[in-house]
Amino acid sequence: MNDSPQALMSKFAHSTDASQERLRMVLFGAAGWIVQTMHQLHNLGFADVGDSRPLLPAPDGELLSILTRYRG
Repeated sequence: MNDSPQALMSKFAHSTDASQERLRMVLFGAAGWIVQTMHQLHNLGFADVGDSRPLLPAPDGELLSILTRYRG
């Protein structure tokens, strides 16, 4: 896959309320590691598993998922 990081990020673009601050974390790696990390973040109370986007192919044969959190 030859997508640039910008092209990959554009796949996750969505409109949000401009008054809300957001934090995005990009997870690159094997599917199992990404899912395990999401569950660890959930167990730590940092994020819900549903806060991440589905896995997508990334450069170098890896997968990626983006976790988005909004400041409450």
